Amino acid sequence: MGSIPTFGSIRQLKDFFLPNNGRESPTAGFKTRLDVIQVKHYPKNNDIMRTLVQKHISLWAQRAFLLNVLLGLVLLGAGISATYYANFYTSIHASNSVTDIILDNVPVVNVDFVFNEGAMIFFVCVALLLIYEPRRIPFVLKSIAIFYIIRSIFMMLTHLAPPFNALPLDAGDLITKLSSGLSSGNDLFFSAHTGLPFLLAIIFWGDKLPRYFFLFSAALGGTSVLLGHLHYSIDVFSALFISFGIFYIAKMFFKKDYVLFSSREYIPSTVDALADFLRVRLNQFDSRDRKNYSKRDEGDTKLGRVDHRGPPVERASLTSRPSSRNL
Repeated sequence: MGSIPTFGSIRQLKDFFLPNNGRESPTAGFKTRLDVIQVKHYPKNNDIMRTLVQKHISLWAQRAFLLNVLLGLVLLGAGISATYYANFYTSIHASNSVTDIILDNVPVVNVDFVFNEGAMIFFVCVALLLIYEPRRIPFVLKSIAIFYIIRSIFMMLTHLAPPFNALPLDAGDLITKLSSGLSSGNDLFFSAHTGLPFLLAIIFWGDKLPRYFFLFSAALGGTSVLLGHLHYSIDVFSALFISFGIFYIAKMFFKKDYVLFSSREYIPSTVDALADFLRVRLNQFDSRDRKNYSKRDEGDTKLGRVDHRGPPVERASLTSRPSSRNL
């Protein structure tokens, strides 16, 4: 990639934008050089990394986008805090285990890896997806925040103890320690391992690969918590319907964020936007410039005074020439 041309004087600037001593249309010469700057020094190619950087620069430069992301992080922090205190509350007030038609007929399976490491891999994939499409960050953050806030409320309504033969999780596992505030084993209704992937599947429904990934994650999460007897069946199946409702709640409260999420274009970078703006304006001036040249050519042709070496000679200079009769 070449460097941006620098100009040491007004003459160098003029020679760059108006080549051939200005014999061609000034706006045409300027547009040609503008293309050189935009294409040569800022090439429009399919480079994924350059496109990704361009997306982030275009969005993070906007104050409204930055404020929406910060608001999403604040709401997400509030949701995580509410979940932490709801876990503490349910651990104190947990009552007794109850029977379940599915758990009573399914043996306990060790699903520790899927429950802990699988959840961590899932969140990493979500983060990468948002980095690739940063315009989706505000709506996804706020939707997840609403999910955790609503879930924390449901957790405190009914105080059931975990199934009596639930899989004991490894207390020494690093991920178990990190997630101890979000999952105490008593946070039963409703299943986050099922509901959150399904919520994201609905949000990304228009994109085939993310949709299939999140649906698979929801099925895997729901199956694993049932096989490990970590949730009752009502916790898993109700999560699907509650997540569907949460999507429409987020869509109703954060309309602008959802419009940005659903858009297929991002705001162009500063250089591209400036170049496009100048190109439109130059097209307008170029049409006027051509008309002016055309009128001067017609007038000078009638007088028989046309300089074929360049632009038409000005009338003032022609009339000021000494006549051969005076010599």
